[in-house]
Amino acid sequence: MRAQLPIAVLLVSGIVPMVAQQSTGNVSTKPMASQPGALATKAPVVVHTENATPPEEASKAHLNGICIVSLTIDVDGKPQNVGIVRCTDEIFGPNSVAAVRKYRFKPAKKADGGPIAVTVTIEVIIKVVGWQDPQFRYKGTFHAIPGVTSSDPDVHGVYPLGPGADPPHVQDFVDDGLGEAAFALEDGAACDVVLVVDRTGRVSDVKVTHCDEPGLESAAEASLSKSHFKPGEIGGQPVSMRALFHLEYAGLDSNR
Repeated sequence: MRAQLPIAVLLVSGIVPMVAQQSTGNVSTKPMASQPGALATKAPVVVHTENATPPEEASKAHLNGICIVSLTIDVDGKPQNVGIVRCTDEIFGPNSVAAVRKYRFKPAKKADGGPIAVTVTIEVIIKVVGWQDPQFRYKGTFHAIPGVTSSDPDVHGVYPLGPGADPPHVQDFVDDGLGEAAFALEDGAACDVVLVVDRTGRVSDVKVTHCDEPGLESAAEASLSKSHFKPGEIGGQPVSMRALFHLEYAGLDSNR
């Protein structure tokens, strides 16, 4: 993964890109999506972020973590009422709060240009190369593609999932940022993805048709493109198969 500096822009909608891993023990932080409020016409902008150190317990266990931190940005651009919304592990909370308290912002603006206090959330990612990332759970089911009625293969020999066909099955799901993006959402999220699983279980032609929350599409596509499946079968023989895969984020696994 490419190294990059902490992002210093507060977005108004959507999910921000995943912050790159750090090769040191520093904590990467990324401002998250937030609605600045009915009276604000311009969202706050981060002008200074602060790295924190991983808690001692996480360092001993070599654990990475994520915290969602809420705060009010006052008219001077200073964080107030900083608190934890949720963390992958409670041990990451105190250091995440301490880091966010040192953030500084250009305050949100009203229509007349005057500053206004707003409440936002920030995602703090504690990620050190070589340490264990939080483990997320997923559920996935295959379905026939709506509107496809033929059971014949296309010119490339790819069969549609239909009556009499056994769908592929996930053997190795590779999470490429989907868990982090979904964890940032209050209720998680699901995506519908059309893809091809060939007769060796490799995935290709991945196209996200719908996600419950904006910003998950690229992470869902990247994750499924790197995953491996048991191929679908027709008449007991493995074939290349195109189908709709419904992927649901199912929460956090305990990593301790």
